[in-house]
Amino acid sequence: MSSRNNILDDVHQECQERRDAELEFVSSAYEPEEAWWDHQVDTILIHRQLRLESSASSLLIRLILQMSPSYPVMEPLQVMDVKLLHDTQISSISNSSSNNNNLLQKTALNSFHSLLQICRSTAIEHTGEESVFAVLNAAEEWVRDQWPKILRECNSKKPENNQNKFESAIKTETNVLGRRLIYSHHIIAKKKRADIKALAAHYELTGYMKIGWPGLLLIEGDEQDCIHFCDEIRPWSWQYLVVRGEQQQQVPIGKSMESLRRFAVFSEVEDMSVVAEHCKKVGLEALFRTSMKQYRDSTEEEDSTISTKRIWYGALVLVDHMNYGKKYRKWLRKCSQEVGCFLFIKQFFPGNDYTNRPKIYVGLIGEKANVSSFLKRWRTSRVDVDCKGNACLERQMTILTEGVLDGNYEIEDPSEVMDWDTMSLDENITVDEENLDRLLMVFGWTLTST
Repeated sequence: MSSRNNILDDVHQECQERRDAELEFVSSAYEPEEAWWDHQVDTILIHRQLRLESSASSLLIRLILQMSPSYPVMEPLQVMDVKLLHDTQISSISNSSSNNNNLLQKTALNSFHSLLQICRSTAIEHTGEESVFAVLNAAEEWVRDQWPKILRECNSKKPENNQNKFESAIKTETNVLGRRLIYSHHIIAKKKRADIKALAAHYELTGYMKIGWPGLLLIEGDEQDCIHFCDEIRPWSWQYLVVRGEQQQQVPIGKSMESLRRFAVFSEVEDMSVVAEHCKKVGLEALFRTSMKQYRDSTEEEDSTISTKRIWYGALVLVDHMNYGKKYRKWLRKCSQEVGCFLFIKQFFPGNDYTNRPKIYVGLIGEKANVSSFLKRWRTSRVDVDCKGNACLERQMTILTEGVLDGNYEIEDPSEVMDWDTMSLDENITVDEENLDRLLMVFGWTLTST
């Protein structure tokens, strides 16, 4: 009997230690207003707040998880509930804003079953192991990937009349016309071309898609719709994709946005000269020239503003080890494509001593929001395995430096610095210390400073 009690005590002690480790990581991985936990008698409740975005408003929801005293050894994590909070943010006020928000809330409430089902399935899949971050990651992916699809499906079920479109109903009128010129290494695949056309139609964007090598997207429409379009295509599989030019034009009082459009439809063409001629004809030659990285002089006056310089953000991370290196590196490459970051993975053996562990460096280059998103997903995803072969979180990564690239190392187009497609391939990751230092200097980093 005493032996059995000792075993139970050991199990409970193990549960407590593993729960404490997860709670500590919740506190370090999220801001206090994003996620927190509290004790409820014998259980622990974890709260994660998420925001559901629409074109003109957003809703705050809260996912509630429960750790029992026997979690994670003998019981799975319990996904308790999703609650809609009274913190709706509306970008502008109109007479119908109340009705519009009611529609958005109803759609959100109807979708909670889907979110709960995904979270509970994830918790069950990880029975016997820590699953808080797997569940939170599943919830965040649902918000990022499934919620926009739910909005589009609701829109597609409505009549084609614009006044009856769901998205139009929850979207308050804006008064800024936006344009984006997006440059790609190529646009070839028929499915991708069809998806781009469908997305442009969904957001009522006009302009051009130039297919082939290189690829070019020139879109025009409501500024918020341009932003949503770019955000949605960025995680797709691209060899290279970058916004090289943008314009925002205020719609004068008494005028409609449609009257300011320079493109009547969204057209697919094979010849770049077609796009160039149209842009020249309608006074958008300066915007088109950004495709060739030719930006207007700062003294040139235009009614709209063209972004002439992109600020690149970077992070250099030291990884202590990779037990399952092939799978780990595959995850890093996939995540970098999804969030829109440039990635390199390099390692070297100090003193060329191959009997010891190598030093592993991971570099990220991109826009600040994308790099930050990558780092957050990295901290909260099971990217490696422990000594027992169980999937585990990365707990021993060190961010050596993070921030805007040094002024002496400004990079106009990272794709031209190196061949990113081969930088992180398994056969190319091992280099000597001198070559690694030379690579880091491209971005203003050095091994000695780290």
